[in-house]
Amino acid sequence: MFRSVLWNFTGTSAGLVISATTTIILARILGPDDYGLMGMVLLFIYVAQSFMQFGLGAALIQKELVSENAYYSVFLLNIGMGALLSCVLFFSADRIASFYGHHELLELVYWTAPIYFINSLSIVQSVRATKQMRFKTIGIVTTLAALCGGGVGISAAFYGFGTKALAFQHLTVAVVTTIAFWTISDWKVNGRFELQELKHLWGFGSKVFVGNLVGNILDRLDLMIIGKYISSTVLGYYTQAVALNRYTIENVSSSIAGVFFPAIGNIQNDKKEVEKLYEKTFKVTLFCCLFISGLLFLLSEPLVVFMLGTKWQRSAEFFQILVINGYGWGIGLVMVQLINGLDYAGKNLKLMLLKRLVMILSLFVVYQYGVEAMLYSFIVQIGIGIMLNIFFIRSIIEVGFKQHFGWFIGPILIACIGVFIVQGLKLFISTTVFFPPIQAFLFIIVYLAGNWCCNREIILLLLGKLRLLHN
Repeated sequence: MFRSVLWNFTGTSAGLVISATTTIILARILGPDDYGLMGMVLLFIYVAQSFMQFGLGAALIQKELVSENAYYSVFLLNIGMGALLSCVLFFSADRIASFYGHHELLELVYWTAPIYFINSLSIVQSVRATKQMRFKTIGIVTTLAALCGGGVGISAAFYGFGTKALAFQHLTVAVVTTIAFWTISDWKVNGRFELQELKHLWGFGSKVFVGNLVGNILDRLDLMIIGKYISSTVLGYYTQAVALNRYTIENVSSSIAGVFFPAIGNIQNDKKEVEKLYEKTFKVTLFCCLFISGLLFLLSEPLVVFMLGTKWQRSAEFFQILVINGYGWGIGLVMVQLINGLDYAGKNLKLMLLKRLVMILSLFVVYQYGVEAMLYSFIVQIGIGIMLNIFFIRSIIEVGFKQHFGWFIGPILIACIGVFIVQGLKLFISTTVFFPPIQAFLFIIVYLAGNWCCNREIILLLLGKLRLLHN
């Protein structure tokens, strides 16, 4: 599994490095208002994306034996939904522009509408690659698509296309991804459409679909509220901070969780093996996410200013708060993948709805007190979400609050001590002497030394796996 995680992380990281480089260049050509306008459109893209698979892609991955007719039936359904969603978004452009009061959104919607249909053509190929744990292949596709999309986006921005450059970037990524998956996939379009196959997959997929739909709506309402009631400029700052968070912490946790889900599906009938794999995955994810969160918290302002320029300084303020949530987002994703992998998607849907009720309160906060207050409320929200996850997990495997607390406490305390030491020294030593690389080095020393004393098995595990790969 570690090799799969490494390939998944490497492939995803390569794509994200290219995307981050593209963002750095585009951010120096375009402004916060341009990114804010694109953020308004992304809300509808994320929500509509939930309808693309109806959760059937996850059902194909979770199911141990899948017939060719099942793949073919899902393929045809995806194409139909993709075409429908593209048409709905295209003909809703006027309403979307009127809702936000920005006429410029018309062209953005027109250029992004075809993305649904294009993506629908390669969902089955992507699902098969994931089920087969071909993460090296997926990584190549992701990297190639990011490279082509970045090139088109930068060229368009350079030649004065403004916000439309961002739409061209997303559209190019979709086209290249689809072509690449069709080129390398071992699946050929064959079989016959069987409604019974879809009904069988729907038992699991329906819970995933409803969960994804409700989650995407509530998770992206922040974009709508900020864009509608605050300003497109503030939304631009916010979307850049969220993107930077995705390029870093979310990349690590998604890479691990992306491998964890099919791995759990393969051993779901052996609870002891599931418990061992869950503990190992949880500890590795927590260790990595806390390490990255601590570094980014300390370096957020100089990092954002260096990458994007001084005009994006407010994004650094948002980003610093977001990275505090990084560890919780990572382990929360691992928990959800455990629940889904053991075929408890229905129970996970109930958990998700409970967690989203807490999130609604955060959206009232942004309306009343601003973006920063909303981001701080996310910290409380993630904490409650983790508690709810543990409450359910202890009913399906023999891992309860006590074990989770034991896994949590050491790494979190060590990370906090490292941050406090660096922040304390910054009060007494000039930043011209105690400059960011020195701060990062000190935190790394404290974090690794502390974990070597209290959490040595994880460091030895990672070193051992890396040594095996090297040999």
